Amino acid sequence: MHRQSLGAEDEIPYLGYIPAVAEGVRYQVPEAGSIIEIGSQGARFITNLEKQAPEFAVNEHCAGGTGSFFEDQMSRLGLKIEDYSLLVEQAQSVPRLSGRCAVFAKTDIIHRQQEGVSTPDILLGLCYALVRNYKATIVKNLPVKKPVVFCGGVTQNAGMERAIREVFKLEQGNWKFHMMPCIRAQ
Repeated sequence: MHRQSLGAEDEIPYLGYIPAVAEGVRYQVPEAGSIIEIGSQGARFITNLEKQAPEFAVNEHCAGGTGSFFEDQMSRLGLKIEDYSLLVEQAQSVPRLSGRCAVFAKTDIIHRQQEGVSTPDILLGLCYALVRNYKATIVKNLPVKKPVVFCGGVTQNAGMERAIREVFKLEQGNWKFHMMPCIRAQ
């Protein structure tokens, strides 16, 4: 393990991104079994936290499946990303939309708008699309151990909490939304 000196007597161990997130969650939520981590540019799933070396999967650094996906769609709709949660709380239904790619999502959004689907419903549909895509392409067959901790910048989106709870079939007490401070690996 590489150590980087902070001062004359203080040293901290160097951790890569996945171990840093896992250790941060273990410290803050010791009972956690799995981590859904979705940020602006990347998405990761970490499970079997009770093991020394947990299992994990990451996205391919494509905007589909990250906060950038939401930013792109809000920009297309002429809205500010800061208003996403407020708008999504007004949703009445969850339309089917593609979460695989911003290009497919754009086409679906245009079709739903032409059908008269409200903007809040479209935004909630995007949350469900992103979570379904995340589960299918990142989590795949890895075990989802409970409780599940959700962290990363996308935790600020109220629609994501609803979508994650439903898509992963999490009941009260089996999930925790946790905004962790930024953990950076060099």
